[in-house]
Amino acid sequence: MSLQEERKRARSIAFKFLAFKNRSVAEIFDHLEKKEISPDCAQSVVDELKELKYVNDAELARQWGRSRIQSRFWGSRRLLQELAQRGIKGETAASALRDLYEEIDEFKLAEACAEKKMRTMAHLDRDKQRKRLAPFLERKGFPVSIIYAILQTPTDDD
Repeated sequence: MSLQEERKRARSIAFKFLAFKNRSVAEIFDHLEKKEISPDCAQSVVDELKELKYVNDAELARQWGRSRIQSRFWGSRRLLQELAQRGIKGETAASALRDLYEEIDEFKLAEACAEKKMRTMAHLDRDKQRKRLAPFLERKGFPVSIIYAILQTPTDDD
């Protein structure tokens, strides 16, 4: 296959991959590699997509993070981990998180998440609820300092 044909095939694969949902640069590059596109050709296509503004890791990180915060109550640690899995790392991910948590108070988000979880554990005594709440909030990606503060907050029953 000629270089021009491979590039045309790579562009087609990349556009079809992007048609489904927004992707990170790393996801597109990995997908092209799996389709046996040479690394040089894949890099060329990814650069073209960036230039045409079809791919923007910073914007993707902000949009995806906002979605996960609103729908799943994820904390900053979990978001950072998930962004890394999508290939968005370093300053790009850190900057997106800073932007998101300027808009949203992580403590209030953790509080809302805890309140929602506590309603599902209403049948348990208060000690069991708190023992289960800490690991739950940790899995959601909230910092230990926030989890500790929430567990120390008196409730209506205390």
